[in-house]
Amino acid sequence: MPRKPRIEFPGALYHVVARGNHRQDIFFNNSDRYRYISTLELCKDKYKFSIYAFVLMSNHVHLLIETSDIPLSKIMQSFHTSYTQYFNLKHNKSGHLFQGRYKAILCQKDSYLLQIVRYIHQNPLRAGIVTKLEDYRWSSHQTYIGNRIYHFIDDLFVLSLFDSKISKARQRYLQFVYEIDEDLSYRLYQPILGDDAFIDEIQRKYKAEAPIEKETSLSMPLNQIAKTVAVYRTLLDRMYRKAKTFTTKGTKGTKRRLMGTNLTRALKAKD
Repeated sequence: MPRKPRIEFPGALYHVVARGNHRQDIFFNNSDRYRYISTLELCKDKYKFSIYAFVLMSNHVHLLIETSDIPLSKIMQSFHTSYTQYFNLKHNKSGHLFQGRYKAILCQKDSYLLQIVRYIHQNPLRAGIVTKLEDYRWSSHQTYIGNRIYHFIDDLFVLSLFDSKISKARQRYLQFVYEIDEDLSYRLYQPILGDDAFIDEIQRKYKAEAPIEKETSLSMPLNQIAKTVAVYRTLLDRMYRKAKTFTTKGTKGTKRRLMGTNLTRALKAKD
């Protein structure tokens, strides 16, 4: 069955995730990392897209790209073909370096740009590679804090959302980037990331058929699920203690029925 084409249009914002084939490493040394980044910069000059964030991990990469007239599929084909040719030649390899089709999550820029920048930059921290993001060189976080080693990153637009003065913007960014956003982690790998109106518009215009969980659906972020389970566990404990006290001569079946009845009443009262 042929794969469905990606949703592509000028100005589309994508969170791109590309992994090594069979989750193998795609960088063997720092020379490989430098080559990947320089190839990314060359492609940016050629295809005129914006890149707001990136991070290189051992066996995968994250990119936050906003396209212009050239579609993402052409950009990524040129970019990763060039790097794969370099990698295979240098390390005497052959075949595919990257795993199948890269993920490209279409994102609502107004609502999620800052959150995705943060998520991408937090990768080395979540992986336990560093305890401070400033210690990880292979990330555009370095550009955001003022180390201009990756001058092609479009950080100034993102920083302007924090403050019009660059020094204050960097300070506020540093506070922001260490915050944890569990809700975003839960929704991040859906085909489209946005509010209901954005998702409906994209589906209407481009006939997107991939299942998407909207923010108003019955699904809950993990932190809300944990809180709900804790509440229900407390109710169960209370019902069990009450049933145990009330039925000193009854059977276990009687206790279970009492517990079920009391729990049902408690949950109805809670709703």
